[in-house]
Amino acid sequence: MSSADGSNIVDIFRDEPEDREVIMREIEEWYVFDPDKFDQTLSREMAIVHRFNESEGFDERTSAIRLELTWQRWNAFRDWCEKYDGKIPRNWGENSMGRTFLDVRKDVEDDEFPWSDELIDAAIDYPELLIPMQLGYDRILSDDQLERVLDRLKVFDPDIIEEVRISQEELRLGINE
Repeated sequence: MSSADGSNIVDIFRDEPEDREVIMREIEEWYVFDPDKFDQTLSREMAIVHRFNESEGFDERTSAIRLELTWQRWNAFRDWCEKYDGKIPRNWGENSMGRTFLDVRKDVEDDEFPWSDELIDAAIDYPELLIPMQLGYDRILSDDQLERVLDRLKVFDPDIIEEVRISQEELRLGINE
């Protein structure tokens, strides 16, 4: 990506070996996927949803749908954790999706966070679509990365996709800093 004057305007690290070393030093703890720990957490979460369904008096059908949606959400998160095992900060992969979501979002918004193409890929692929959307609003992305974000966001209203495009144009021009 270049601005009109031909200067490089990308504000993220590239995956050059020396950049990777800088990132490795700045992010002290990396996530290591532990299937047993993940499964234990999933079992606890499913039990919590089941108890909540019972306490709220949901009928069997509603309860089954809520449990299935929870299962699907956690399995998408599991796939993401396995894919990015050892490649994301530890707080991004911890087995508490609510907190994890907030940690990833905080890092997306943080101008000091040491981004790499690999970390941007992980944010784009994050199971909750608000993360790639926030990435499109807050980080300068390559054309390929932007297209991947927009592809993920196609389930939203077309106005949101247009807002992300406009935000990227402003970021690239230095307007939205």
